[in-house]
Amino acid sequence: MSLFKFFFCCSSSRNTALESSSVAEMSPSADSASELSNPESPTEHDAFILNMPDLVMREILKNLDILSIQKLRKVCHALREFIDYSKPDNNFFCIAIEMEADESRTNEITGRAFSRILHNSESEVYYKSNEIFFKYAEHNDGCEVTDKNWPWKKNIIEKNFIDAHTDDFLIPMLKNQKSLLDSLYLLPTIPKKSSLKNVEKFLDSVVQVLESRDRLLKVKFLAVCVVGQDQLMELLRCVDLKSLKVLQVFNAVDTENYEDLYLNFDILEGCETLFDLHVHKSTISSKLSSLAHILNLIVHMDNVHYEELLDFKERFIHSKNAHNAEIHYKEFPDKSRFLASLGFSDDSGHRWFFEMPDRLITIENKISSCFSFKSEKKIIS
Repeated sequence: MSLFKFFFCCSSSRNTALESSSVAEMSPSADSASELSNPESPTEHDAFILNMPDLVMREILKNLDILSIQKLRKVCHALREFIDYSKPDNNFFCIAIEMEADESRTNEITGRAFSRILHNSESEVYYKSNEIFFKYAEHNDGCEVTDKNWPWKKNIIEKNFIDAHTDDFLIPMLKNQKSLLDSLYLLPTIPKKSSLKNVEKFLDSVVQVLESRDRLLKVKFLAVCVVGQDQLMELLRCVDLKSLKVLQVFNAVDTENYEDLYLNFDILEGCETLFDLHVHKSTISSKLSSLAHILNLIVHMDNVHYEELLDFKERFIHSKNAHNAEIHYKEFPDKSRFLASLGFSDDSGHRWFFEMPDRLITIENKISSCFSFKSEKKIIS
Protein backbone atom coordinates (compact mmCIF):
# COMPACT_ATOMS: atom_id res chain seq x y z
CA MET A 1 0.00 0.00 0.00
CA SER A 2 1.42 3.37 -0.99
CA LEU A 3 1.67 6.30 1.41
CA PHE A 4 -0.54 8.38 -0.92
CA LYS A 5 -3.40 5.85 -0.73
CA PHE A 6 -2.96 5.60 3.02
CA PHE A 7 -3.29 9.34 3.59
CA PHE A 8 -6.11 9.56 1.01
CA CYS A 9 -8.15 7.07 3.04
CA CYS A 10 -7.37 8.86 6.31
CA SER A 11 -8.01 12.34 4.91
CA SER A 12 -11.28 11.21 3.31
CA SER A 13 -12.67 9.97 6.62
CA ARG A 14 -11.38 13.05 8.36
CA ASN A 15 -12.95 15.40 5.77
CA THR A 16 -16.27 13.59 6.20
CA ALA A 17 -16.08 14.17 9.93
CA LEU A 18 -15.23 17.82 9.44
CA GLU A 19 -18.11 18.31 7.01
CA SER A 20 -20.60 16.77 9.41
CA SER A 21 -19.28 18.92 12.23
CA SER A 22 -19.65 22.02 10.05
CA VAL A 23 -23.30 21.16 9.39
CA ALA A 24 -23.84 20.71 13.09
CA GLU A 25 -22.33 24.13 13.79
CA MET A 26 -24.69 25.78 11.29
CA SER A 27 -27.79 24.35 13.03
CA PRO A 28 -26.76 23.44 16.58
CA SER A 29 -29.05 21.34 18.70
CA ALA A 30 -29.13 21.25 22.47
CA ASP A 31 -26.89 18.19 22.55
CA SER A 32 -24.35 19.61 20.13
CA ALA A 33 -24.31 22.90 21.99
CA SER A 34 -23.50 21.11 25.22
CA GLU A 35 -20.71 19.19 23.46
CA LEU A 36 -19.19 22.37 22.08
CA SER A 37 -19.32 23.98 25.50
CA ASN A 38 -17.48 21.01 26.99
CA PRO A 39 -14.02 20.65 25.34
CA GLU A 40 -13.44 17.32 27.10
CA SER A 41 -16.30 15.54 25.34
CA PRO A 42 -15.32 13.64 22.17
CA THR A 43 -16.58 15.08 18.89
CA GLU A 44 -16.36 13.80 15.34
CA HIS A 45 -13.75 16.30 14.28
CA ASP A 46 -11.41 14.95 16.98
CA ALA A 47 -11.01 11.70 15.01
CA PHE A 48 -7.74 11.42 13.12
CA ILE A 49 -5.08 8.82 12.44
CA LEU A 50 -3.41 8.84 15.86
CA ASN A 51 -6.76 8.25 17.60
CA MET A 52 -7.08 4.88 15.91
CA PRO A 53 -6.63 1.80 18.15
CA ASP A 54 -3.10 0.40 18.28
CA LEU A 55 -4.22 -2.83 16.64
CA VAL A 56 -5.61 -0.92 13.64
CA MET A 57 -2.45 1.17 13.35
CA ARG A 58 -0.27 -1.93 13.46
CA GLU A 59 -2.32 -3.58 10.72
CA ILE A 60 -1.96 -0.44 8.60
CA LEU A 61 1.81 -0.49 9.05
CA LYS A 62 1.92 -4.14 7.99
CA ASN A 63 0.45 -3.15 4.63
CA LEU A 64 2.82 -0.26 3.98
CA ASP A 65 6.09 -0.74 2.13
CA ILE A 66 9.30 0.27 3.88
CA LEU A 67 9.67 3.52 1.91
CA SER A 68 6.19 4.61 2.93
CA ILE A 69 6.89 3.79 6.57
CA GLN A 70 10.06 5.88 6.52
CA LYS A 71 8.18 8.81 4.96
CA LEU A 72 5.36 8.43 7.48
CA ARG A 73 7.92 8.47 10.28
CA LYS A 74 8.96 11.99 9.21
CA VAL A 75 5.43 13.46 9.26
CA CYS A 76 5.38 14.33 12.97
CA HIS A 77 6.91 13.37 16.30
CA ALA A 78 3.80 11.44 17.38
CA LEU A 79 3.91 9.14 14.33
CA ARG A 80 7.66 8.73 14.68
CA GLU A 81 7.31 7.69 18.32
CA PHE A 82 4.51 5.25 17.52
CA ILE A 83 6.43 3.60 14.67
CA ASP A 84 9.58 3.30 16.78
CA TYR A 85 7.53 1.93 19.68
CA SER A 86 5.60 -0.61 17.61
CA LYS A 87 8.81 -1.69 15.83
CA PRO A 88 7.47 -3.02 12.52
CA ASP A 89 10.00 -5.38 10.91
CA ASN A 90 11.94 -3.68 8.11
CA ASN A 91 12.61 -7.03 6.39
CA PHE A 92 15.89 -5.87 4.89
CA PHE A 93 18.33 -8.45 3.58
CA CYS A 94 21.30 -6.08 3.30
CA ILE A 95 22.35 -2.81 4.95
CA ALA A 96 25.56 -1.08 3.82
CA ILE A 97 26.95 2.07 5.43
CA GLU A 98 30.20 3.68 4.32
CA MET A 99 31.88 6.81 5.65
CA GLU A 100 34.76 8.85 4.30
CA ALA A 101 36.43 11.02 6.90
CA ASP A 102 39.18 13.24 5.54
CA GLU A 103 40.26 16.57 6.99
CA SER A 104 41.19 17.88 3.53
CA ARG A 105 37.85 16.92 1.88
CA THR A 106 34.14 16.89 2.63
CA ASN A 107 33.23 14.20 5.13
CA GLU A 108 30.21 12.14 4.14
CA ILE A 109 28.23 8.99 4.91
CA THR A 110 26.35 6.90 2.36
CA GLY A 111 23.67 4.54 3.58
CA ARG A 112 21.99 1.80 1.56
CA ALA A 113 19.30 -0.67 2.59
CA PHE A 114 17.89 -3.40 0.37
CA SER A 115 14.58 -5.21 0.73
CA ARG A 116 12.69 -7.68 -1.44
CA ILE A 117 9.30 -6.76 -2.84
CA LEU A 118 6.93 -9.47 -4.04
CA HIS A 119 5.77 -8.96 -7.64
CA ASN A 120 3.00 -10.83 -9.40
CA SER A 121 2.91 -11.10 -13.16
CA GLU A 122 0.76 -13.13 -15.52
CA SER A 123 3.45 -15.75 -15.92
CA GLU A 124 5.30 -15.84 -12.61
CA VAL A 125 5.66 -14.64 -9.04
CA TYR A 126 9.05 -13.18 -8.17
CA TYR A 127 10.89 -10.92 -5.75
CA LYS A 128 12.44 -7.65 -6.85
CA SER A 129 15.19 -5.89 -4.92
CA ASN A 130 14.28 -2.43 -3.63
CA GLU A 131 17.06 0.00 -2.65
CA ILE A 132 16.92 2.89 -0.20
CA PHE A 133 19.87 5.25 -0.65
CA PHE A 134 20.81 8.43 1.22
CA LYS A 135 24.00 10.48 1.38
CA TYR A 136 24.88 12.75 4.31
CA ALA A 137 27.64 15.27 3.63
CA GLU A 138 29.15 18.03 5.73
CA HIS A 139 27.80 21.48 4.90
CA ASN A 140 28.46 25.02 6.13
CA ASP A 141 24.94 25.10 7.59
CA GLY A 142 25.02 21.57 9.00
CA CYS A 143 24.43 18.50 6.83
CA GLU A 144 23.40 18.16 3.19
CA VAL A 145 21.12 15.17 2.58
CA THR A 146 20.73 13.61 -0.87
CA ASP A 147 18.06 11.04 -1.71
CA LYS A 148 18.75 8.74 -4.66
CA ASN A 149 15.15 9.12 -5.83
CA TRP A 150 15.52 12.91 -6.01
CA PRO A 151 19.26 13.58 -6.54
CA TRP A 152 18.63 17.16 -7.68
CA LYS A 153 16.93 18.00 -4.38
CA LYS A 154 19.31 18.85 -1.55
CA ASN A 155 17.94 19.08 1.99
CA ILE A 156 19.92 20.93 4.65
CA ILE A 157 19.63 19.67 8.23
CA GLU A 158 21.03 21.76 11.06
CA LYS A 159 22.97 18.86 12.56
CA ASN A 160 26.38 17.27 12.36
CA PHE A 161 26.47 14.84 9.42
CA ILE A 162 26.91 11.84 11.75
CA ASP A 163 23.99 12.90 13.97
CA ALA A 164 21.81 13.52 10.91
CA HIS A 165 22.66 10.07 9.54
CA THR A 166 21.93 8.45 12.90
CA ASP A 167 18.48 10.02 13.29
CA ASP A 168 17.43 9.89 9.65
CA PHE A 169 18.85 6.53 8.51
CA LEU A 170 20.58 4.41 11.13
CA ILE A 171 17.79 4.31 13.73
CA PRO A 172 14.84 3.62 11.39
CA MET A 173 16.79 1.12 9.26
CA LEU A 174 18.72 -0.85 11.87
CA LYS A 175 16.77 -0.54 15.10
CA ASN A 176 13.60 -2.20 13.80
CA GLN A 177 15.28 -5.03 11.89
CA LYS A 178 13.91 -8.29 13.32
CA SER A 179 14.40 -10.81 10.52
CA LEU A 180 17.77 -12.32 9.64
CA LEU A 181 20.09 -10.01 7.67
CA ASP A 182 22.09 -11.60 4.88
CA SER A 183 24.79 -8.94 5.20
CA LEU A 184 25.70 -5.81 7.15
CA TYR A 185 28.55 -3.51 6.12
CA LEU A 186 29.84 -0.84 8.54
CA LEU A 187 32.84 0.61 6.76
CA PRO A 188 34.19 3.96 7.90
CA THR A 189 37.69 4.71 6.55
CA ILE A 190 40.15 7.54 7.06
CA PRO A 191 43.56 8.44 5.61
CA LYS A 192 46.68 7.95 7.68
CA LYS A 193 46.93 11.53 8.96
CA SER A 194 43.26 12.27 9.59
CA SER A 195 41.58 12.46 12.97
CA LEU A 196 39.89 9.37 14.42
CA LYS A 197 37.14 11.39 16.15
CA ASN A 198 34.58 11.09 13.35
CA VAL A 199 35.10 7.33 12.96
CA GLU A 200 34.84 6.79 16.71
CA LYS A 201 31.67 8.88 16.85
CA PHE A 202 30.15 6.94 13.95
CA LEU A 203 30.92 3.54 15.51
CA ASP A 204 29.65 4.72 18.89
CA SER A 205 26.36 5.74 17.28
CA VAL A 206 26.03 2.27 15.71
CA VAL A 207 26.66 0.61 19.09
CA GLN A 208 24.11 2.87 20.80
CA VAL A 209 21.44 1.98 18.24
CA LEU A 210 22.19 -1.75 18.56
CA GLU A 211 22.13 -1.55 22.36
CA SER A 212 18.74 0.21 22.25
CA ARG A 213 17.20 -2.83 20.55
CA ASP A 214 15.32 -5.40 22.62
CA ARG A 215 17.10 -8.29 20.90
CA LEU A 216 20.46 -9.25 19.40
CA LEU A 217 20.94 -8.47 15.72
CA LYS A 218 20.79 -11.58 13.54
CA VAL A 219 23.17 -11.36 10.59
CA LYS A 220 25.01 -13.96 8.50
CA PHE A 221 27.73 -11.77 6.95
CA LEU A 222 29.27 -8.90 8.94
CA ALA A 223 31.99 -6.57 7.63
CA VAL A 224 33.16 -3.81 9.95
CA CYS A 225 36.00 -1.28 10.24
CA VAL A 226 37.23 -0.60 13.77
CA VAL A 227 39.81 1.62 15.46
CA GLY A 228 40.21 -0.37 18.65
CA GLN A 229 39.46 -3.49 20.69
CA ASP A 230 36.69 -1.93 22.79
CA GLN A 231 34.56 -0.95 19.80
CA LEU A 232 34.96 -4.39 18.24
CA MET A 233 33.77 -6.09 21.43
CA GLU A 234 30.84 -3.69 21.85
CA LEU A 235 29.69 -4.44 18.31
CA LEU A 236 30.06 -8.21 18.59
CA ARG A 237 28.18 -8.27 21.91
CA CYS A 238 25.18 -6.79 20.07
CA VAL A 239 25.25 -9.53 17.42
CA ASP A 240 23.71 -12.98 17.68
CA LEU A 241 26.89 -15.01 17.19
CA LYS A 242 24.82 -18.17 16.62
CA SER A 243 23.63 -16.74 13.29
CA LEU A 244 27.01 -15.31 12.21
CA LYS A 245 28.70 -17.28 9.43
CA VAL A 246 31.22 -14.81 7.95
CA LEU A 247 33.11 -12.05 9.78
CA GLN A 248 35.43 -9.54 8.13
CA VAL A 249 37.24 -6.98 10.27
CA PHE A 250 39.19 -4.08 8.79
CA ASN A 251 41.45 -1.45 10.27
CA ALA A 252 39.67 1.89 9.80
CA VAL A 253 43.04 3.64 9.45
CA ASP A 254 44.80 3.31 6.09
CA THR A 255 48.04 1.72 7.27
CA GLU A 256 50.45 -1.02 6.22
CA ASN A 257 51.76 -1.61 9.73
CA TYR A 258 49.91 -4.56 11.26
CA GLU A 259 51.20 -3.69 14.71
CA ASP A 260 49.17 -0.46 14.75
CA LEU A 261 46.10 -2.41 15.86
CA TYR A 262 46.02 -5.51 18.08
CA LEU A 263 42.71 -7.36 18.39
CA ASN A 264 41.54 -10.17 20.63
CA PHE A 265 38.91 -12.61 19.32
CA ASP A 266 38.39 -14.86 22.34
CA ILE A 267 34.67 -13.98 22.13
CA LEU A 268 34.48 -16.22 19.04
CA GLU A 269 35.67 -19.32 20.89
CA GLY A 270 32.92 -21.91 20.66
CA CYS A 271 31.09 -20.03 17.90
CA GLU A 272 30.63 -23.17 15.79
CA THR A 273 28.48 -21.59 13.05
CA LEU A 274 31.25 -19.17 12.03
CA PHE A 275 33.24 -20.74 9.20
CA ASP A 276 34.93 -17.70 7.60
CA LEU A 277 37.08 -15.07 9.35
CA HIS A 278 39.18 -12.41 7.61
CA VAL A 279 41.07 -9.85 9.68
CA HIS A 280 42.80 -7.20 7.57
CA LYS A 281 45.74 -4.99 8.58
CA SER A 282 45.53 -5.97 12.24
CA THR A 283 47.41 -8.38 14.49
CA ILE A 284 45.48 -10.99 16.48
CA SER A 285 46.62 -11.41 20.06
CA SER A 286 44.36 -14.44 20.70
CA LYS A 287 45.73 -17.96 20.57
CA LEU A 288 45.26 -19.86 17.33
CA SER A 289 43.61 -22.65 19.34
CA SER A 290 40.68 -20.34 20.15
CA LEU A 291 40.05 -19.92 16.40
CA ALA A 292 40.81 -23.50 15.31
CA HIS A 293 37.12 -24.23 14.60
CA ILE A 294 37.10 -21.47 11.94
CA LEU A 295 38.78 -23.26 9.05
CA ASN A 296 38.49 -20.58 6.36
CA LEU A 297 40.48 -17.73 7.80
CA ILE A 298 42.97 -15.09 6.76
CA VAL A 299 44.71 -13.77 9.84
CA HIS A 300 47.96 -12.23 11.05
CA MET A 301 48.80 -13.84 14.39
CA ASP A 302 51.10 -12.38 16.99
CA ASN A 303 52.53 -15.85 17.65
CA VAL A 304 51.86 -19.46 16.67
CA HIS A 305 52.88 -22.71 18.37
CA TYR A 306 53.48 -26.24 17.11
CA GLU A 307 50.48 -27.93 18.80
CA GLU A 308 48.06 -25.22 17.62
CA LEU A 309 49.09 -25.35 13.97
CA LEU A 310 49.25 -29.14 13.97
CA ASP A 311 45.68 -29.30 15.33
CA PHE A 312 44.52 -26.77 12.71
CA LYS A 313 46.15 -28.80 9.95
CA GLU A 314 44.31 -31.96 11.01
CA ARG A 315 40.98 -30.15 11.23
CA PHE A 316 41.49 -28.56 7.80
CA ILE A 317 42.43 -31.82 6.10
CA HIS A 318 39.45 -33.77 7.41
CA SER A 319 36.83 -31.03 6.97
CA LYS A 320 34.80 -30.89 3.75
CA ASN A 321 33.85 -27.26 4.45
CA ALA A 322 37.45 -26.01 4.49
CA HIS A 323 38.53 -24.23 1.30
CA ASN A 324 41.27 -21.71 1.94
CA ALA A 325 43.26 -20.38 4.88
CA GLU A 326 46.28 -18.13 5.36
CA ILE A 327 47.94 -17.97 8.76
CA HIS A 328 50.51 -15.20 8.92
CA TYR A 329 52.57 -14.95 12.07
CA LYS A 330 55.03 -12.68 13.80
CA GLU A 331 56.60 -15.34 16.02
CA PHE A 332 56.72 -19.13 15.55
CA PRO A 333 59.29 -20.40 18.08
CA ASP A 334 58.91 -24.13 17.27
CA LYS A 335 58.46 -23.81 13.52
CA SER A 336 61.21 -26.34 12.74
CA ARG A 337 59.35 -28.94 14.80
CA PHE A 338 56.19 -28.41 12.75
CA LEU A 339 58.15 -28.65 9.49
CA ALA A 340 59.71 -31.89 10.70
CA SER A 341 56.24 -33.33 11.38
CA LEU A 342 55.46 -32.73 7.70
CA GLY A 343 58.66 -34.44 6.59
CA PHE A 344 60.96 -31.47 6.03
CA SER A 345 63.64 -29.83 8.08
CA ASP A 346 63.91 -26.39 6.45
CA ASP A 347 61.64 -23.50 5.47
CA SER A 348 62.60 -22.96 1.84
CA GLY A 349 59.02 -22.66 0.58
CA HIS A 350 58.10 -26.34 0.17
CA ARG A 351 54.61 -27.61 -0.55
CA TRP A 352 52.97 -30.63 1.03
CA PHE A 353 50.16 -32.54 -0.69
CA PHE A 354 47.61 -34.70 1.10
CA GLU A 355 45.49 -37.07 -0.96
CA MET A 356 41.90 -37.27 0.27
CA PRO A 357 39.09 -39.42 -1.24
CA ASP A 358 37.52 -36.46 -3.06
CA ARG A 359 39.98 -33.60 -2.61
CA LEU A 360 43.59 -32.58 -2.77
CA ILE A 361 44.94 -30.59 0.18
CA THR A 362 47.94 -28.31 -0.34
CA ILE A 363 49.98 -26.79 2.50
CA GLU A 364 52.56 -24.27 1.47
CA ASN A 365 55.25 -22.77 3.67
CA LYS A 366 55.67 -19.26 2.31
CA ILE A 367 58.84 -17.28 2.82
CA SER A 368 56.77 -14.33 4.11
CA SER A 369 56.12 -15.99 7.49
CA CYS A 370 52.86 -17.59 6.42
CA PHE A 371 51.36 -21.05 6.08
CA SER A 372 48.78 -21.36 3.33
CA PHE A 373 46.16 -24.13 3.27
CA LYS A 374 44.10 -24.91 0.17
CA SER A 375 41.53 -27.58 -0.59
CA GLU A 376 40.39 -28.31 -4.14
CA LYS A 377 38.50 -31.06 -5.90
CA LYS A 378 40.51 -33.70 -7.67
CA ILE A 379 40.61 -33.61 -11.43
CA ILE A 380 39.75 -37.10 -12.66
CA SER A 381 41.12 -37.76 -16.14
